[in-house]
Amino acid sequence: VLVTGPAHASAFQFHPDGTFTYTHDGSETGQDGFTYRPSDGDLQGNLVTVTILVTAVNDPPQLGVPVPNTFTIDDTETVAPFAAVTITDNDPAATQNQLTVTVTILNAANQPTDAHGAFTPDSLAASGFAATGNPGEYQLAGGVTDATAQAALRQLVFQPVEDLVPLPPGGTVSWFRITVEDNAGGVATDATTQVTVNAINAPPTLAGLSGAVAITDQQTVLPFAATTVTDHDSNILQLTVTLLTDPNDPASATDANGYLSDGGFAWVAEGTYQATVVAADAAGASQAASDALQQLLQALGFLDHSRGMIHGYTSCRHGL
Repeated sequence: VLVTGPAHASAFQFHPDGTFTYTHDGSETGQDGFTYRPSDGDLQGNLVTVTILVTAVNDPPQLGVPVPNTFTIDDTETVAPFAAVTITDNDPAATQNQLTVTVTILNAANQPTDAHGAFTPDSLAASGFAATGNPGEYQLAGGVTDATAQAALRQLVFQPVEDLVPLPPGGTVSWFRITVEDNAGGVATDATTQVTVNAINAPPTLAGLSGAVAITDQQTVLPFAATTVTDHDSNILQLTVTLLTDPNDPASATDANGYLSDGGFAWVAEGTYQATVVAADAAGASQAASDALQQLLQALGFLDHSRGMIHGYTSCRHGL
Protein backbone atom coordinates (compact mmCIF):
# COMPACT_ATOMS: atom_id res chain seq x y z
CA VAL A 1 0.00 0.00 0.00
CA LEU A 2 1.52 3.37 -1.06
CA VAL A 3 1.93 5.72 1.90
CA THR A 4 3.72 8.76 0.41
CA GLY A 5 4.58 9.31 -3.22
CA PRO A 6 7.76 10.82 -4.70
CA ALA A 7 8.16 14.59 -4.60
CA HIS A 8 9.91 15.09 -7.94
CA ALA A 9 8.13 12.81 -10.37
CA SER A 10 6.38 13.95 -13.51
CA ALA A 11 4.78 10.48 -13.67
CA PHE A 12 4.61 7.66 -11.08
CA GLN A 13 2.71 4.39 -10.79
CA PHE A 14 2.91 1.91 -7.86
CA HIS A 15 1.61 -1.54 -8.74
CA PRO A 16 0.00 -4.12 -6.36
CA ASP A 17 2.91 -6.52 -6.88
CA GLY A 18 5.34 -3.93 -5.52
CA THR A 19 6.79 -2.83 -8.85
CA PHE A 20 6.62 0.79 -9.92
CA THR A 21 7.33 3.16 -12.82
CA TYR A 22 8.90 6.53 -12.21
CA THR A 23 9.68 9.50 -14.47
CA HIS A 24 11.71 12.34 -13.03
CA ASP A 25 10.34 15.86 -13.43
CA GLY A 26 13.60 17.25 -14.88
CA SER A 27 14.52 19.34 -11.87
CA GLU A 28 18.03 19.37 -10.51
CA THR A 29 17.12 17.32 -7.43
CA GLY A 30 19.55 14.42 -7.15
CA GLN A 31 17.39 12.22 -4.93
CA ASP A 32 13.73 11.26 -4.61
CA GLY A 33 11.73 8.50 -2.99
CA PHE A 34 8.46 7.12 -1.69
CA THR A 35 7.16 4.91 1.17
CA TYR A 36 4.81 1.95 1.29
CA ARG A 37 3.59 -0.85 3.58
CA PRO A 38 3.27 -4.44 2.45
CA SER A 39 -0.21 -5.87 2.98
CA ASP A 40 -1.95 -9.29 2.71
CA GLY A 41 -5.30 -7.63 2.51
CA ASP A 42 -5.95 -7.87 6.23
CA LEU A 43 -2.78 -6.75 7.93
CA GLN A 44 -0.11 -4.23 6.92
CA GLY A 45 3.60 -4.68 7.53
CA ASN A 46 6.35 -2.25 8.49
CA LEU A 47 6.85 1.03 6.61
CA VAL A 48 9.31 0.63 3.72
CA THR A 49 11.22 3.58 2.30
CA VAL A 50 12.41 3.47 -1.33
CA THR A 51 15.17 5.90 -2.30
CA ILE A 52 15.65 6.85 -5.96
CA LEU A 53 19.00 8.35 -6.95
CA VAL A 54 18.78 10.74 -9.91
CA THR A 55 21.90 11.23 -12.02
CA ALA A 56 22.12 14.84 -13.17
CA VAL A 57 22.60 15.55 -16.89
CA ASN A 58 23.75 18.78 -18.51
CA ASP A 59 21.02 21.18 -19.53
CA PRO A 60 22.07 23.13 -22.63
CA PRO A 61 21.83 26.92 -22.45
CA GLN A 62 18.70 28.58 -23.80
CA LEU A 63 18.41 31.61 -26.09
CA GLY A 64 15.34 33.79 -26.00
CA VAL A 65 15.10 35.97 -29.13
CA PRO A 66 12.07 38.19 -29.81
CA VAL A 67 9.99 37.25 -32.84
CA PRO A 68 10.63 39.10 -35.00
CA ASN A 69 13.94 40.66 -34.00
CA THR A 70 14.35 42.95 -37.00
CA PHE A 71 15.62 46.51 -37.33
CA THR A 72 15.81 49.12 -40.11
CA ILE A 73 18.34 51.94 -39.93
CA ASP A 74 20.09 54.43 -42.22
CA ASP A 75 23.71 53.79 -43.11
CA THR A 76 24.81 56.63 -40.82
CA GLU A 77 23.05 55.15 -37.77
CA THR A 78 23.85 52.41 -35.27
CA VAL A 79 21.69 49.80 -33.54
CA ALA A 80 21.88 47.45 -30.53
CA PRO A 81 20.25 44.37 -32.11
CA PHE A 82 20.40 42.12 -29.03
CA ALA A 83 18.95 44.51 -26.45
CA ALA A 84 16.00 42.19 -25.76
CA VAL A 85 17.73 38.82 -26.16
CA THR A 86 17.90 36.52 -23.11
CA ILE A 87 20.40 33.80 -22.19
CA THR A 88 19.59 31.22 -19.50
CA ASP A 89 21.37 28.15 -18.18
CA ASN A 90 19.10 25.89 -16.14
CA ASP A 91 21.88 24.08 -14.33
CA PRO A 92 21.99 24.99 -10.61
CA ALA A 93 24.13 27.96 -9.69
CA ALA A 94 26.59 25.78 -7.77
CA THR A 95 27.32 23.65 -10.85
CA GLN A 96 26.38 26.03 -13.64
CA ASN A 97 28.52 25.42 -16.70
CA GLN A 98 30.65 28.29 -17.90
CA LEU A 99 29.46 29.83 -21.17
CA THR A 100 31.09 31.03 -24.38
CA VAL A 101 29.10 33.34 -26.68
CA THR A 102 29.90 33.84 -30.38
CA VAL A 103 28.18 36.35 -32.69
CA THR A 104 28.67 36.15 -36.46
CA ILE A 105 27.54 38.72 -39.04
CA LEU A 106 26.10 37.02 -42.13
CA ASN A 107 25.23 38.20 -45.63
CA ALA A 108 22.16 37.19 -47.64
CA ALA A 109 23.94 34.01 -48.74
CA ASN A 110 24.35 33.01 -45.07
CA GLN A 111 28.10 33.54 -45.31
CA PRO A 112 30.15 35.32 -42.62
CA THR A 113 31.19 38.79 -43.72
CA ASP A 114 33.05 41.89 -42.59
CA ALA A 115 31.77 43.87 -45.59
CA HIS A 116 28.46 45.00 -44.07
CA GLY A 117 29.79 46.58 -40.89
CA ALA A 118 31.15 45.83 -37.44
CA PHE A 119 30.42 46.24 -33.76
CA THR A 120 31.63 49.58 -32.46
CA PRO A 121 34.93 49.66 -30.56
CA ASP A 122 33.22 51.20 -27.53
CA SER A 123 30.61 48.44 -27.35
CA LEU A 124 33.30 45.76 -27.71
CA ALA A 125 35.31 47.29 -24.88
CA ALA A 126 32.25 47.58 -22.63
CA SER A 127 30.95 44.08 -23.32
CA GLY A 128 34.16 42.07 -23.36
CA PHE A 129 33.53 40.72 -26.86
CA ALA A 130 36.46 40.71 -29.29
CA ALA A 131 36.94 39.98 -32.97
CA THR A 132 38.30 36.47 -33.51
CA GLY A 133 40.02 37.17 -36.82
CA ASN A 134 37.45 35.14 -38.75
CA PRO A 135 35.16 37.12 -41.09
CA GLY A 136 32.33 38.78 -39.19
CA GLU A 137 32.97 36.79 -35.99
CA TYR A 138 33.11 38.10 -32.42
CA GLN A 139 33.39 36.12 -29.20
CA LEU A 140 32.94 36.51 -25.47
CA ALA A 141 35.54 34.21 -23.92
CA GLY A 142 34.39 31.21 -21.91
CA GLY A 143 34.03 31.33 -18.15
CA VAL A 144 30.93 33.51 -17.72
CA THR A 145 27.50 32.84 -16.27
CA ASP A 146 24.24 33.28 -18.15
CA ALA A 147 23.59 36.64 -16.47
CA THR A 148 27.03 37.95 -17.47
CA ALA A 149 26.70 36.58 -21.01
CA GLN A 150 23.27 38.18 -21.46
CA ALA A 151 24.44 41.57 -20.17
CA ALA A 152 27.47 41.51 -22.47
CA LEU A 153 25.46 40.51 -25.56
CA ARG A 154 22.96 43.31 -25.00
CA GLN A 155 25.76 45.90 -25.03
CA LEU A 156 26.88 45.16 -28.59
CA VAL A 157 26.20 48.02 -31.03
CA PHE A 158 26.31 47.40 -34.78
CA GLN A 159 27.65 50.12 -37.08
CA PRO A 160 27.06 49.55 -40.81
CA VAL A 161 29.50 50.50 -43.53
CA GLU A 162 28.44 53.91 -44.76
CA ASP A 163 27.76 54.27 -48.49
CA LEU A 164 28.14 50.53 -49.09
CA VAL A 165 25.52 50.81 -51.84
CA PRO A 166 24.69 53.85 -54.01
CA LEU A 167 21.74 56.19 -53.87
CA PRO A 168 18.38 55.22 -52.33
CA PRO A 169 16.43 52.99 -52.52
CA GLY A 170 19.52 50.80 -52.24
CA GLY A 171 20.26 48.93 -49.04
CA THR A 172 21.81 45.86 -47.46
CA VAL A 173 20.44 43.17 -45.15
CA SER A 174 22.63 41.61 -42.47
CA TRP A 175 21.77 38.57 -40.38
CA PHE A 176 23.31 37.78 -37.00
CA ARG A 177 23.97 34.27 -35.72
CA ILE A 178 24.26 33.91 -31.94
CA THR A 179 25.83 30.73 -30.57
CA VAL A 180 25.98 29.97 -26.83
CA GLU A 181 28.02 26.96 -25.69
CA ASP A 182 28.63 25.52 -22.24
CA ASN A 183 31.68 23.53 -21.23
CA ALA A 184 29.76 20.24 -21.23
CA GLY A 185 28.79 20.31 -24.90
CA GLY A 186 25.44 22.04 -24.63
CA VAL A 187 24.76 24.48 -27.49
CA ALA A 188 22.05 26.99 -28.32
CA THR A 189 22.03 28.91 -31.59
CA ASP A 190 19.80 31.44 -33.34
CA ALA A 191 20.17 33.31 -36.63
CA THR A 192 16.91 35.24 -36.87
CA THR A 193 18.16 38.72 -35.89
CA GLN A 194 18.11 40.93 -38.97
CA VAL A 195 19.26 44.50 -39.65
CA THR A 196 18.29 46.29 -42.88
CA VAL A 197 20.51 49.27 -43.68
CA ASN A 198 19.12 51.88 -46.06
CA ALA A 199 21.43 54.06 -48.12
CA ILE A 200 20.91 57.78 -47.67
CA ASN A 201 21.85 60.55 -50.05
CA ALA A 202 25.02 62.16 -48.69
CA PRO A 203 26.11 65.36 -50.43
CA PRO A 204 29.39 65.46 -52.35
CA THR A 205 32.29 67.18 -50.63
CA LEU A 206 35.03 69.53 -51.80
CA ALA A 207 38.27 69.74 -49.86
CA GLY A 208 41.61 71.47 -50.26
CA LEU A 209 40.19 74.75 -51.51
CA SER A 210 42.89 77.39 -51.35
CA GLY A 211 42.53 80.84 -49.86
CA ALA A 212 43.59 84.09 -51.51
CA VAL A 213 46.00 83.78 -54.44
CA ALA A 214 48.00 86.85 -55.47
CA ILE A 215 48.56 87.16 -59.24
CA THR A 216 49.55 89.82 -61.73
CA ASP A 217 47.59 91.11 -64.70
CA GLN A 218 47.42 88.63 -67.56
CA GLN A 219 48.74 85.82 -65.33
CA THR A 220 47.13 82.37 -65.44
CA VAL A 221 46.84 80.28 -62.27
CA LEU A 222 45.37 76.91 -61.32
CA PRO A 223 43.33 77.86 -58.24
CA PHE A 224 41.95 74.33 -57.69
CA ALA A 225 45.13 72.31 -58.23
CA ALA A 226 44.93 70.79 -54.73
CA THR A 227 41.15 70.50 -54.52
CA THR A 228 39.59 67.05 -54.10
CA VAL A 229 36.08 65.89 -54.99
CA THR A 230 34.40 63.07 -53.09
CA ASP A 231 30.98 61.51 -53.58
CA HIS A 232 29.84 58.05 -52.51
CA ASP A 233 26.36 57.96 -53.97
CA SER A 234 26.05 58.86 -57.63
CA ASN A 235 27.72 58.15 -60.95
CA ILE A 236 26.60 61.57 -62.28
CA LEU A 237 28.24 64.72 -60.91
CA GLN A 238 28.02 68.38 -61.90
CA LEU A 239 30.34 71.07 -60.61
CA THR A 240 29.77 74.82 -61.01
CA VAL A 241 32.44 77.52 -60.64
CA THR A 242 31.30 81.13 -60.46
CA LEU A 243 33.55 84.21 -60.58
CA LEU A 244 32.35 86.86 -58.09
CA THR A 245 33.46 90.35 -57.23
CA ASP A 246 31.84 89.99 -53.78
CA PRO A 247 32.08 86.55 -52.11
CA ASN A 248 28.97 87.33 -50.08
CA ASP A 249 26.84 88.30 -53.09
CA PRO A 250 25.95 85.55 -55.59
CA ALA A 251 24.57 88.27 -57.87
CA SER A 252 28.05 89.74 -58.35
CA ALA A 253 29.04 87.10 -60.92
CA THR A 254 31.07 88.69 -63.68
CA ASP A 255 33.19 87.99 -66.73
CA ALA A 256 34.84 91.42 -66.47
CA ASN A 257 37.88 90.51 -64.42
CA GLY A 258 38.96 87.29 -66.08
CA TYR A 259 37.84 83.94 -67.32
CA LEU A 260 38.31 80.23 -66.79
CA SER A 261 40.01 78.15 -69.41
CA ASP A 262 40.67 74.50 -70.10
CA GLY A 263 39.65 71.82 -67.63
CA GLY A 264 36.60 70.70 -69.61
CA PHE A 265 34.33 73.40 -68.13
CA ALA A 266 31.83 75.29 -70.27
CA TRP A 267 30.60 78.86 -69.88
CA VAL A 268 26.88 78.81 -69.03
CA ALA A 269 26.14 82.33 -67.77
CA GLU A 270 27.83 85.54 -66.65
CA GLY A 271 30.91 84.48 -64.73
CA THR A 272 29.62 80.92 -64.44
CA TYR A 273 31.18 77.70 -65.74
CA GLN A 274 30.03 74.10 -65.42
CA ALA A 275 31.37 70.60 -65.95
CA THR A 276 29.33 67.39 -65.83
CA VAL A 277 30.73 63.86 -65.71
CA VAL A 278 28.90 60.58 -66.07
CA ALA A 279 30.62 57.34 -65.09
CA ALA A 280 29.45 53.89 -66.15
CA ASP A 281 26.75 52.74 -63.72
CA ALA A 282 28.62 49.87 -62.10
CA ALA A 283 30.47 49.00 -58.93
CA GLY A 284 32.72 51.94 -58.01
CA ALA A 285 30.90 54.30 -60.37
CA SER A 286 30.52 57.09 -57.80
CA GLN A 287 34.25 57.01 -57.09
CA ALA A 288 35.01 57.02 -60.80
CA ALA A 289 32.80 60.08 -61.28
CA SER A 290 34.46 61.84 -58.35
CA ASP A 291 37.92 61.12 -59.73
CA ALA A 292 37.00 62.32 -63.21
CA LEU A 293 35.49 65.56 -61.95
CA GLN A 294 38.43 66.17 -59.64
CA GLN A 295 40.82 65.80 -62.58
CA LEU A 296 38.87 68.38 -64.57
CA LEU A 297 38.73 70.81 -61.67
CA GLN A 298 42.43 70.58 -60.88
CA ALA A 299 43.27 71.44 -64.52
CA LEU A 300 40.97 74.46 -64.57
CA GLY A 301 42.93 77.68 -65.18
CA PHE A 302 41.97 81.28 -64.39
CA LEU A 303 43.31 84.07 -66.62
CA ASP A 304 43.27 87.51 -65.00
CA HIS A 305 42.91 90.59 -67.20
CA SER A 306 42.17 93.23 -64.59
CA ARG A 307 43.59 94.65 -61.41
CA GLY A 308 40.42 93.95 -59.44
CA MET A 309 39.73 91.31 -56.80
CA ILE A 310 38.01 88.19 -58.04
CA HIS A 311 36.57 85.34 -55.98
CA GLY A 312 35.85 81.81 -57.11
CA TYR A 313 32.69 80.10 -55.81
CA THR A 314 32.38 76.37 -56.36
CA SER A 315 29.44 74.04 -55.83
CA CYS A 316 29.04 70.38 -56.57
CA ARG A 317 25.88 68.27 -56.87
CA HIS A 318 25.08 64.75 -57.93
CA GLY A 319 22.33 62.58 -59.37
CA LEU A 320 21.28 65.01 -62.11
